[in-house]
Amino acid sequence: MSAGRKKILWVDGEIEFFRSQITFLETRGYSVIPVFNSVDLLSILHQNEKIGDLILIDDKVNGNDSSSIISEIRKINPNLPIVLISQGESERPKKGVTGAKSDAIITRPVTTSQILSICKKLVNPSRAASQRVKESFVRSYSEIKTTLSSNVSLKDFYRIYEILVNWDLEIENTGDEGLRQTLSGLKSDTAIAFSNFIVHSYGLWINKPENAPLLGHYVIEKIVRPLLTKDKKSILVVISGMRFDQYIYIEKALNELYKVNRQFFLSTLPSSEEFSRNAFFAGELPFHIAAKYPDLLSEPVDSSKTNPNRREDILLYKNFSENGTLISDSEPYYSIIHSTDDAANILNKIQACHSSQLITLTLDIDEHVSHFGFNAQEINDFRSDENSRRLLTDIWFQKSELLKVLNLLASQNVNLILTSDHGSVLCSRATEIYNTQNILKNRRYKFGRDISADERRIVFISDPLHFGLPSFGEQTNFLIAKENFYFSHPEKFEFYQKEYSASFQKGGISPEEMIMPLGIFQAK
Repeated sequence: MSAGRKKILWVDGEIEFFRSQITFLETRGYSVIPVFNSVDLLSILHQNEKIGDLILIDDKVNGNDSSSIISEIRKINPNLPIVLISQGESERPKKGVTGAKSDAIITRPVTTSQILSICKKLVNPSRAASQRVKESFVRSYSEIKTTLSSNVSLKDFYRIYEILVNWDLEIENTGDEGLRQTLSGLKSDTAIAFSNFIVHSYGLWINKPENAPLLGHYVIEKIVRPLLTKDKKSILVVISGMRFDQYIYIEKALNELYKVNRQFFLSTLPSSEEFSRNAFFAGELPFHIAAKYPDLLSEPVDSSKTNPNRREDILLYKNFSENGTLISDSEPYYSIIHSTDDAANILNKIQACHSSQLITLTLDIDEHVSHFGFNAQEINDFRSDENSRRLLTDIWFQKSELLKVLNLLASQNVNLILTSDHGSVLCSRATEIYNTQNILKNRRYKFGRDISADERRIVFISDPLHFGLPSFGEQTNFLIAKENFYFSHPEKFEFYQKEYSASFQKGGISPEEMIMPLGIFQAK
């Protein structure tokens, strides 16, 4: 065990079921000592009463009454924090019996965010926000508010968003609720300013590309292609749906073997895979793609299933074949990585590419995290809570087959480019959409004949071509939601509120959906 690490004694006869939580705690600087029964626990404590900084103990460990066990622990070390893991609400100890003797109680299923929160509160109470942190945040807050009140540039928004994400991580670690609420208000102000900026600027960029910043459909031409040389292959990894706050943990995991040059670009609208991912690989706007593949950019019938019309490999190949052959269609130059693929399988695909100078790996982050082995509550948290989404992404990546591959590639002469096609935003406010019966789950864009919504909350696009979007017929309008609004049907408001409030959605205009990280990694 590393010196200085806080030690947690976790007592449970089925401790192997908590593998993911233990792994994550260890990545966060804790040492977890697994103990399978109460007899061993008491023996360990008798030998060294200060061996641990906190005890997590199952309420029914080995069928024993935890009340008597806790009493024995208190006799050995009365100041040792004890957290009781209850089997369920129906079996939760009554206050005054066992619960009064433990410092905290959590109920199964145990989630990673619960455990981490308990550790911060009981093991590191001194980590509450210090005066220095508060003063630093106040200065940052004032600077951002001043910038937002002026003529904000896209570079300003990139800088502000990066600062806000870093504060999100810092304040989450301190557990200061007051700072968290203040930060939430600042993020909301930024989202409003960003949405207004994009509404004003995006159409101008599309129609005058010489004045445009780096948009998603320019990335391969302007960033990836210049890296390609005959003596050094490049690996492009597109983690679809990855936000910047998730990327930070992935970049951190690679820092030991790689040095990174990080930059940002804007996702092509609408910011979901049907449009942004295809535009990314084609190097073209949705308008041009739809002219060649009319069925490709339709709304997905079922958002829970992979789009059956996915043609990123064809779009990518055509992009390169029209600008000099740098990839070979007889090799697996483009591979979709599924959660069932192991490192050997992925490496075989890479090594099979002898002629292709660019090898592309694409994976959906929601698919990989959802199938990693987390319990149902953790998956629900991943889909409804920003901190949990970050934490579970970190756990998945630390143990992923992808990380194994990227670590092995560090010893080879390759360029590694890692990015995303779009992000997602946690929605909390509804806006009603009229003249349509079908609202697709988790999507913040909609097109249809005569559809409308509150234009304070959405972008109403009567001329799709101005935004580089295809036209799907006369009187067909595009609606794209701003900030953190989700679409709701006027006759089913309560249903949509229950289903979609506190859910991550994509396709709209927000920093989280559109500001994409792009890391170029070189082996150290």
